[in-house]
Amino acid sequence: MAELFSAESVQGEVADIARAIEARRETIALEHGVHEEREVVHHIVGEELFGKQPIAQTAPAGTHYLDNLSDDEKETLNHYIGLIPDRGIARAIDAVRNEQPLLIDAFHDVLADKLYTELKTHGLVE
Repeated sequence: MAELFSAESVQGEVADIARAIEARRETIALEHGVHEEREVVHHIVGEELFGKQPIAQTAPAGTHYLDNLSDDEKETLNHYIGLIPDRGIARAIDAVRNEQPLLIDAFHDVLADKLYTELKTHGLVE
């Protein structure tokens, strides 16, 4: 996972996201009632990078909607995630914007989870 964010340009984008989190942490807690760091990262990724908070997908009880993606959808999602090291976060987001909403939301969720782990590794979130 570290290699996903290892390119110098991507590290700059991660640092920008970390600054946005720090600057907006309290506002997000007040406006959305979100206090858990992972959820704060999710909101920041949605608002800062996608321009809004993507709509949460639903799945049958006991499963996560990502578990129900078809093999083709998983392959497409992995393709967009794979763009990050070479093209950067912003360009990967631009590339995925024309996909169906399910793939956009899945990309958002996977990106937010991976960013949270990266930020936590570097002590930038709790």
